[in-house]
Amino acid sequence: MCEISEKIYQEGIERGMALGKLESQKKIARSLSKIGMPLEEIAEILKVNTPIVQEWLIGNTAKTI
Repeated sequence: MCEISEKIYQEGIERGMALGKLESQKKIARSLSKIGMPLEEIAEILKVNTPIVQEWLIGNTAKTI
């Protein structure tokens, strides 16, 4: 049972870190957009596709990396 609990715990940590990274990327994208940086440059900096950045900026937060 301990091994199963450890696996579930580790998966939770990994998911939490991934969600934290995603939220950070969205925040950075919004900040860079506010100062006038083009979508393509934002996407390049964050290492994601331009359509994803565009979705983040229009408020569709369901899109993930």
